[in-house]
Amino acid sequence: MMWPLGTSSSHSPAWTRLLLTGTLLAFSTWSASLELLSSVSLDPLTEGASAHLPVPRSLDRVLATSWFRGHEVQPEAMIFSPEGLPGPGHTGRETLDTQGSLIIRNVTTLDAGSYMVVLETSRGRRSATEQIPIKATYDGVQLVTFPGNRQGILRSELNYSVILQWAALITPEPVLRWTFNGRPRGTGERLIIHRLSMQDLGTYLCLAENSERVYLSHPVTIMLPQADVEPTEPAPISQKPPLSLSGGSAIALIMAASVAGLVLVGSMLFTFIQKLSPRRSSRRLRRLSDVGIPAQKVRNQHEPRPSGWQSERTPGSSEEGRARSAQGRREEAGMAPAFVFTRRLLLQFLLFLFWTNLGAGTKIITVLAPVQVSGFLGENVTLPCKLHPLEHNVTVTQVTWTKQRQAEPARSVAVFHPTQGPSFHESSRLEFMAAKPGEKLQDASLAVRELRVEDEANYTCQFATFPNGDKSARTQLRVLAQPQNKVETLDIPLSPNPVPVARCVSTGGHPPARISWSSDEKTNTTQVPGPLPGTVTVISLLILTPSSQVDGRNITCRVEHESLEEPMVLPMTLAVSYPPEVSISGYDDNWYIGRREVALNCDIHSKPEPTGYNWSTPNGTLPVSAVVQGTQLLIHTVDETINVTFICLVTNALGTNQANVTILVRERPREKSQEGSTIYIILALVILILFVVFLVFLLIYLCRRKNSRRNQYSPTANGTVIYSAVASNSQDPSTEGTR
Repeated sequence: MMWPLGTSSSHSPAWTRLLLTGTLLAFSTWSASLELLSSVSLDPLTEGASAHLPVPRSLDRVLATSWFRGHEVQPEAMIFSPEGLPGPGHTGRETLDTQGSLIIRNVTTLDAGSYMVVLETSRGRRSATEQIPIKATYDGVQLVTFPGNRQGILRSELNYSVILQWAALITPEPVLRWTFNGRPRGTGERLIIHRLSMQDLGTYLCLAENSERVYLSHPVTIMLPQADVEPTEPAPISQKPPLSLSGGSAIALIMAASVAGLVLVGSMLFTFIQKLSPRRSSRRLRRLSDVGIPAQKVRNQHEPRPSGWQSERTPGSSEEGRARSAQGRREEAGMAPAFVFTRRLLLQFLLFLFWTNLGAGTKIITVLAPVQVSGFLGENVTLPCKLHPLEHNVTVTQVTWTKQRQAEPARSVAVFHPTQGPSFHESSRLEFMAAKPGEKLQDASLAVRELRVEDEANYTCQFATFPNGDKSARTQLRVLAQPQNKVETLDIPLSPNPVPVARCVSTGGHPPARISWSSDEKTNTTQVPGPLPGTVTVISLLILTPSSQVDGRNITCRVEHESLEEPMVLPMTLAVSYPPEVSISGYDDNWYIGRREVALNCDIHSKPEPTGYNWSTPNGTLPVSAVVQGTQLLIHTVDETINVTFICLVTNALGTNQANVTILVRERPREKSQEGSTIYIILALVILILFVVFLVFLLIYLCRRKNSRRNQYSPTANGTVIYSAVASNSQDPSTEGTR
C-alpha cells in the first residue's frame, strides 16, 4: 500500500491520525500525572512532639487549601475546609499557618499515618499525600483505623472494608502479630478486612515483638452502627483494574510514546516543508515551456471545458511532452518510496512495541484450587492450591492458609515464607506438600493428616505477590464418616393404638444419614451422638397398629449417605403378635330334624398359636348329639335339642376371643329355590325366540333369491319370446322368427 505525498491536509491518512492519537494519549498521561503531587514523609517523631506538614512550594497561585486524614478525600475525615474552618476530623490540636501548612501539637501514635492536602490553584485542583511516622515509647500504642475509631470503638456497616494499621516506629524492627478475640488473626503492619461480616465483629489487638521487648496496642472493637442492621448488598469489586501497567512495562510504554511523539513531529515538519517547496511546480512549468505551451494555458487546463471544445496541439509537442512527464514521474517516484517505506516501518515498529508492552502489563495471574474436597474420617486428604501462571517478574512473598467454620471468624492455620519456611498455628497434622524453603513458591498444596470432624471448614489459600497483590481461592473440605446400617423388628405389645413395629438404625455417620421407609405409615426419627466424636447415629421407628393384616408384611428401609455410591436398601418381614380372631362356619340354614352328620368349624387367626378351644351354649351344656373334636363340633343327628346358639371360645398368650352362631332346626328340608330354574327357562325361551327369528329371516331371503332367478328367464307380457341371431360374416340382414 502506497501513501501519496501530496495528500490534502483535510484528508490526512490513517497512519497520521493513529500516531497523533497515540501521542495525545501519552501527553495526556503525562499531564494527568501532574495533578497528583509526590508524597512527602517526615522523619520519625516521638510522642508529644509537634508535626509540621508543609504545603508544596512548587505551585503558584494557590487559591484554597483543605486537609484530610487518610489517603482519600472523605467528608468525615476533613480536618480543615477550603475556607479554613475545622471539619469532622479536627481534634483541637490542629492549626494552620499563614501558608496553609498543617501543624499538629502533642502527637500520639493515633496521629500516625497518611494526610492528604487538596489545593485549589489557577490551573485546577492538585493533591498530595504526606506521612507522619511516630516512635512508640510505651505500651498501649494507638492503632490507625479506617474508618476512624472513638475511644477504641470502630463502627462500620456490613460488607464495607475496614483497615487496622500499626503506625508506631520501633527499633529494632519488630514482628507484628494480630489477634481477634484472643485468637491469631494475621501478621504484618496492616490488617485488612475486605468485606465486614457478622463473624468479623469483635476486639482486635496488635502485638509487636523484637529482641528487646513486646509492645501491645490499645484494643479496637469493631461494632455495627446500630443494634439490628441488615447486610447491604455488596457491589462487585474488582481487586485490580483490567489494564495494569507497572515497572518495566510502564517505562517501556512511556519511552515508546515519547519516540512516537518525536517521530510524528519530525514527519509533520518534513511533510509541511515538502508541501511549501516550489520545486515540483517550477519543474513542471519549465517542462511545459520547453515544448511551447504557455503557463496561462497550463492553468486553463484545470478549468472546466465548454462543450465542443477542441484542444490545440503543436506538431511534435505531444511526444516530447510525454517523454518529459515520464521523466518527472520517475524523479518523484525515486523520492516517494523511501519516505513511504520509512513511515510504514516506523508505524509497524511502534504498534508492535505498544501491544507487546500492553500484553505484558495485563497478564492475569490466578490461583487454581478445587471448589470442594472430600475425605474420610481418620484418613489423609490434600487441599490443592497452585499459582498459575507464575511469571519470572512476579515474586511470591508469602502464602497463607485460613480456616473458617460456620458461624466462626476466619483464622490463620498455616503460613509459608519463601526463606523462613512453614509455620503452623493450630495443628501439627498440617503439612505443605510441595513448598520448600529457598525454592520458587508456586504450589502451596496443604495436606491434612488423620482427618477429624472439626477439620471440616472453608479453607482459603492466599498468595501474596509483588507487584500483582494478593491472589486467593477458596476450597470447602468435607469430612465423611460411612455409617453402619441395620434393620430389626421389635417386640410389639398388645395395644389398640399405633405402636413401633420396626427399627432402622444408621450408626456413626457424618454427616447424618437420611432414612426412609417403603410404607406410608407414620415414622419417628431421632439422632444421638455416634461412637466417634462428631459422628451421629440416626434411629427411625415405623409405627403401626398391631393386627393380623400387618403380620407377614414385607417392607424396606432405605438409607442414603454421601459416602455411599447408591442408597442402601434393607428388606424385612414384619412379625406382629395379636389376640385370636374367631369366626364359625358350616351352618347352611337347612338343618332339619333327622339330618345326619353335620358339623360347625371354629376358624381361628392367632399369633401366637391358641392355647385352648371351648365349645358351649348359653346354658352352659352341649346337646347329647353334639361332640367336640378340636376346632370342630360334630352333630351326628339333628333333633330339637340342636335348636340353640353355639359359642366357640379361643385363648392365646395375648388374650381371648369368641364367636357364636344360632341354629334354626326345620321340620322338613327347605325346598330348593326355584329362582335357578326360572332363570334357565327364561334363557331357553330367549334362545328359542332368537332361533325362530333367524329362521324367518332365512326363509324370506331364500324366497326372494328364488324369485329373482325365475324373473330373469320369464316370457314377456304377451307370451312371445323374441330371439335375435347375429351373423359374424354374413352381410344379410338379421332374421326374426316366432315360436
